[in-house]
Amino acid sequence: MFTGCLYLALGWLHHVQSSVAPSPASAPTYITQEGSMQKLVWSKEYVKGGEALTISLPQPETNDAYYKDIAILAYPANSTQAFSDTVLIPKVTSSIPGAKVQFLAFNSGGTTRFKSDSLCWIQYKYPQPFTCRSIIIHAGADQFRAHRLLVQVSNDGYDFTTLTRLEPPRQDAQNADAMVTHAIPAVSALYYRFVYDKAASEAGGDEPDAVHSSPALQVAGIYLSDEPVINQYEAKNGSTGWESRQSTAQQLPDSVCVPLQSIVDLTNKTSATGQLNWQAPAGNWVIVRIGHTTTSRHQNWSPRFREAFKKQHGYDLTPYLLAITGTPVQDAATSEKFLFEVRKTIAAKGHRLRHKD
Repeated sequence: MFTGCLYLALGWLHHVQSSVAPSPASAPTYITQEGSMQKLVWSKEYVKGGEALTISLPQPETNDAYYKDIAILAYPANSTQAFSDTVLIPKVTSSIPGAKVQFLAFNSGGTTRFKSDSLCWIQYKYPQPFTCRSIIIHAGADQFRAHRLLVQVSNDGYDFTTLTRLEPPRQDAQNADAMVTHAIPAVSALYYRFVYDKAASEAGGDEPDAVHSSPALQVAGIYLSDEPVINQYEAKNGSTGWESRQSTAQQLPDSVCVPLQSIVDLTNKTSATGQLNWQAPAGNWVIVRIGHTTTSRHQNWSPRFREAFKKQHGYDLTPYLLAITGTPVQDAATSEKFLFEVRKTIAAKGHRLRHKD
């Protein structure tokens, strides 16, 4: 009888629960942090070039005091809000009288949620036209209805045009509380309205039963950005067990994708503690510090992942790692292809070594 499973060929260390109780005499197995399940993590720094920069790059998410760098990459910014001296903060209102909803615009890590079990809308009014290319929805566990909101725009607050209806990824229960990034066709407007219609947001037949038993809308945050992002990249980079539609050329035209030749590898200019020294060319730049840390959920990195990827697909993944973070590289098709090949490497047959009882 199979008692467990170790994914070893790529350095995977993942135990599958056994139906056979361990022997009382069996010794416990200890896994080092280096040998534990690993996931990719990253941080971003937005800088203005044209001078020598000395920057302490923020260390990405670190679990169990373990983190290792993989690469430090920079690319010319394809957005403007992060570099503006003026932060555009929307006034948030709702069609529900008395509802306090301003918190929805800020990712403060709180647990407050806006709830409604009937037709309603949430509205963002900006002090000047705001260009939006992506929307992050923070819904909470099993709250798929927030990912079906109808997105409308207006410049006068009276006449609204429907831009799109959000579509949820097919999520697994393990990561059902994670945020989801929706790519949308670029638009500039003063007003953004998110409409909830109970009938139009019914859960599909392939989603968890918990969704069907929770008919009300619940949402903890709606974050708008002018950064172009791969549609629902969280479902594609191996960090979840989700499934999602590919990005379209309408969502990610070539003009907003990062050309491969413009990506600068700054790994050899950065110390182990994240201290970067770089003569940055003129213009706005985004610096991404990419590394790996331990995880108890989905694993998308290992000590030999880079080697295995190159062997399987014939090219070095380093410059394409930006796509893992949601940044489109070269064009939508190239980014989607790379992420698909990442998932193929993770799921490649032959990585499983089974031990029989």
